Amino acid sequence: PFQPLRDFTPVALLSRFPMLLAASASAPFANVAQLIAAARAAPRSIGFGTSDAAISFAGHLFTRLAGIEMVE
Repeated sequence: PFQPLRDFTPVALLSRFPMLLAASASAPFANVAQLIAAARAAPRSIGFGTSDAAISFAGHLFTRLAGIEMVE
């Protein structure tokens, strides 16, 4: 048995990339707080798109940490 956080040491940064959160100018929210409020008011009514698995993971992490449900 091993403890990953205790027994392993990072050796290299594999990637770094910027992420962008954008919405249509006609969306009913203008910032992240309003997006979260809108998603809480109507779960699964707001969708998000991604370009690859890493961004998909980031989108799902955002929804989980924000306590909201969005559709990918």
